[in-house]
Amino acid sequence: RVPKEATSLAQGAASAAESETQIRWDANYKRWELFSPDYRNGSVLYFNDADSEVPPTGGWETYAGAIPAPQIRYVGIPAGRGEHPAEAAGFCNGVMTDMHMLGFTWAGPTDPCLVFLFPGLELTDAAKFAAAAVGTVAAGVFAEFLVSARRRVPRARRLHDVPRLLLYALTRAVGYLIMLISMTYSVELFLALL
Repeated sequence: RVPKEATSLAQGAASAAESETQIRWDANYKRWELFSPDYRNGSVLYFNDADSEVPPTGGWETYAGAIPAPQIRYVGIPAGRGEHPAEAAGFCNGVMTDMHMLGFTWAGPTDPCLVFLFPGLELTDAAKFAAAAVGTVAAGVFAEFLVSARRRVPRARRLHDVPRLLLYALTRAVGYLIMLISMTYSVELFLALL
């Protein structure tokens, strides 16, 4: 069992004065708690009743019920101790999210790491984040290229208009991916879309 005192798995190189997300075992309620000391005087954001040796990665609940529960993944952490690789670099706090729930946010060591479109594409350091920004710019340029290409394909009769239809479908698919990128509420990725 992890020691009864607060166990911080999301504490990075940031000073104690900065906001950080922490996970602790509460012996009174016999549950894991995810909280931020600077948010509402350390109120518990999520809890998990799993009786496990290490904090669980899923099954987190909240009292409000409407807030999506996080799926937490610890990469490279020895059983119950250590830092997330993102913490060591001071890039993000180690908790994974696909959308910042409090609005547009600049990337920082106290904010959650982003999952970029698909599980496994986790932006846990500056290099991955920069690659995602370049990929976002490329997706925007590609979407505009598809629109231009579709305009240049001559119109045909209904049964022979398959190339324009395929270009239209591909344009819409890329457009939806771009929309999902903007919905991460990352200021840097949103600026890359412009």
